[in-house]
Amino acid sequence: MSHSQSNKDIANFYLKRAKEVIEISIDYETALTYFNKAMKFTDTIVDRKIAHLGSKIYYEVHHKQESLQEQVNYLETAQDYSKQYFLLAKNVQKNTLTIQKSMF
Repeated sequence: MSHSQSNKDIANFYLKRAKEVIEISIDYETALTYFNKAMKFTDTIVDRKIAHLGSKIYYEVHHKQESLQEQVNYLETAQDYSKQYFLLAKNVQKNTLTIQKSMF
């Protein structure tokens, strides 16, 4: 990756890798590594698909954590991403409804 790439481009690269690793080998631990790298280059999640991916990854790896507290932490993170997903989905529905109303 060159220095001229934006943070968004770098984040998208790692998100794509996370998705691919899940689709190809169902390796959520590697996907988590890529996802966390992407989040280092992301200020705010504005796409519900990214929030869904984060929730799914954290949920799938929570049981592999050594302590019960770590498992709870991963589940809480999955829940946070789920909340973000539903917030974004709700906003998309509101915007769609507003657009539809303005068409009439």
